[in-house]
Amino acid sequence: MIRFDPSGNSWISDQWNAFIVDMKSVHASWETAMSYWTMGFTDPFFTSAKVSMSSKEYWYAQAEVIFYAATMGKGAAGKQLIKQESKQVASSVVRIAKPIARLDTKIAANSLSSQLGGTVVEARGEGWKIINIANPLSKNQPIMIRVMNAGSGGRERDYFRVTVGTKGTLNLEGKLSSDLASTHIDLTDNYLEQIQNMINNYVKTGGK
Repeated sequence: MIRFDPSGNSWISDQWNAFIVDMKSVHASWETAMSYWTMGFTDPFFTSAKVSMSSKEYWYAQAEVIFYAATMGKGAAGKQLIKQESKQVASSVVRIAKPIARLDTKIAANSLSSQLGGTVVEARGEGWKIINIANPLSKNQPIMIRVMNAGSGGRERDYFRVTVGTKGTLNLEGKLSSDLASTHIDLTDNYLEQIQNMINNYVKTGGK
């Protein structure tokens, strides 16, 4: 059995294969674990607390929680853990995913391009940029978004920044700023909403 994440990235197949081999050596409850995980993450009682993750994090977390459940104990102990209430298994996804989850900057860049337009190209310094995003205030001042990996520019975490042509860079309030601390923004799971709000606020205020 080989699984792929929803966007078709092949990297996940290696993860799955490794996990499957280990799990099948413990017991034959792989499909049971799969069904319980799926039930838990879509259970209506759990939906309100559902964690927002990119496709890579979603599937990595799924592999992690199943591996965790299948290897916690052999025999009755392991089977009992697998057969927990589905929403309890789902909660394990959140607990396990949070410390390991990391947004993929390329996935983030592609998502931004799909929502805002523009073209994704590789950026200097380990990351991506979306160029030629339409600026409603001036077609000669297109918007550009950089989504950069940790380490670029000395940053400890992945980050993004939104630049308006030659005007400058926006802070979270959508105002032009030269303060690097406020314009180089940590990449979190609500980056799409943050960037959309920044651009909307910039346009609403006439670019002031």
